[in-house]
Amino acid sequence: MKFESTDILQQLWQEYPFSEHLLQRLVCGDKYVAVVLTNGNIGVCATLGTEVVPDKSMLSAPNFGSISHRILVCAWINACANYTLPASSGDIFDAIAFARFSRIAMVGYFGSLVKKFTDVGLAVDVFDLDESEKPVLPLAKQQEYLAAADALIVTSTTIFNGTLEALLAMVRPVCAVYMLGPSTPLCSAMLDIPNVKALFGSRFKPSDERVLTQIAIGGGTRSFLGFMDKVYVE
Repeated sequence: MKFESTDILQQLWQEYPFSEHLLQRLVCGDKYVAVVLTNGNIGVCATLGTEVVPDKSMLSAPNFGSISHRILVCAWINACANYTLPASSGDIFDAIAFARFSRIAMVGYFGSLVKKFTDVGLAVDVFDLDESEKPVLPLAKQQEYLAAADALIVTSTTIFNGTLEALLAMVRPVCAVYMLGPSTPLCSAMLDIPNVKALFGSRFKPSDERVLTQIAIGGGTRSFLGFMDKVYVE
């Protein structure tokens, strides 16, 4: 896919358009939604507090101006795309030699990952829409810090909330960008985006009811962490 600095989600949608005969089920909870395909593939996307209803018309004719539609579209793309490319198993902290970077930034607060950086003495500049988290920096400083970074870890929820494009415009050409989280599309189209070096996401066992049940009752990432495989593609 030739990358354009417009809406990345719409570009991915063109790669993976909706086909009703592939859809088995939609599951919507307070913190995540899941799309299940007839082959058992599960794609998930975080909601960040947005209410999403299991309405397949949001996939057949999505309104890309609606966050709830965008969340469901992202889950659809993940169900379609995340099981095709060869992937390696592992955590981002173990897979990437972050010590080689001089300035690391993170958009989206991943508490357990921040602790890993702290434990080995690596500094990371963290930004999140929720500025109450420690050690999150004020968003007013985000552009300044990202412009100085040579590594950037980005939550893939930025794909559906429409902020990824602006974030990518803030970094220098030398900055390595890593997409992270269960909402990550693991597809070659994402790797076509300038600066994006690797995608860290998740795969699930076919039609795993343990995952779907946790999502339906409002569970977050930790609730289904034991039922997912952390994988990455480069």
